[in-house]
Amino acid sequence: MAVTDDRRGCEGCGRTLPVDDLHSVTMPDGYTAVCCPECREYAETAAEKQAELDQRRRACDGCGSEYRIESLSEVTLSDGTSVLCCGDCERHVPGRGGADAGDDRTSDARDGSAREEGETADADADGDTAVVRHDCDQCRESFSVELYQVETVDGRTQTFCPDCKDEGLDDGVVKSVRMRRSEAYATLAVDGDADEEAIRDAYLKKVKQVHPDRAEGSQAAFKRVKRAYDRLTD
Repeated sequence: MAVTDDRRGCEGCGRTLPVDDLHSVTMPDGYTAVCCPECREYAETAAEKQAELDQRRRACDGCGSEYRIESLSEVTLSDGTSVLCCGDCERHVPGRGGADAGDDRTSDARDGSAREEGETADADADGDTAVVRHDCDQCRESFSVELYQVETVDGRTQTFCPDCKDEGLDDGVVKSVRMRRSEAYATLAVDGDADEEAIRDAYLKKVKQVHPDRAEGSQAAFKRVKRAYDRLTD
C-alpha cells in the first residue's frame, strides 16, 4: 500500500515540509500562518509585537475614530465624567474655556496646518483646489503628504505615516518599505509631471553615474536608482 507524504510550504521561508513538521501561528488580525519550526518563533514574536501595537490604540470617546493612546487626552466633563478625546473633539467639549474654545478652525494632525470647521478634507477654503489626503492604517490620522506603503511580517500591505513606519521597523512589525513616488522623482532628479521617456532618460543617465564600477558610484546608490525607476514605471 502506497503511503502519500502530505507536504506543504512554509509561509515564512517557502520551504516544503511534511505537514506534521509545520506549525500554525495565529496573527492579531485572525489570519493563521503555517510555519516551519525555524519561522515559527519569528512569527510568534511578530504576532506579539503587533498585538502590543494594537493594544496601544483606542477609540476617541467623541468621534469614535481609533488613535494611539498617547494621541488622546483625558477630559473631565461638567458632570465629573472623564473621557478620552482626540485633538479635534477636545476642542469642542462644552464648557471648556481657553483661546481655542471659540476658534472655528480645527488642527490637522501633526503637520501643523489647519482647516476651516466644516470644510471637506479634500478641498481648500474656496472649494476649488483638490487637496489629496492620505490616511495612516496604523494611527488612523490623516496627512497631506505622501505616506509609505509597507509590508508587514504577516504579509499585509498597508499605508503608514513616517512615525508609524519607523515604529513598525523598530518593533519588527514592518518587513519592508516601498519607496515613495516623491522620493523616486527626487532620486532621478525629474519633475513630478515627467513623462515615461523623460524618466527613462534620467534613469539611464543616473545609473551610469552611480554604477559601482565608477569611483563616485556605490552598490547602495545603484540599487536606490533602480528602485526609483521601478517605482515610477510599475
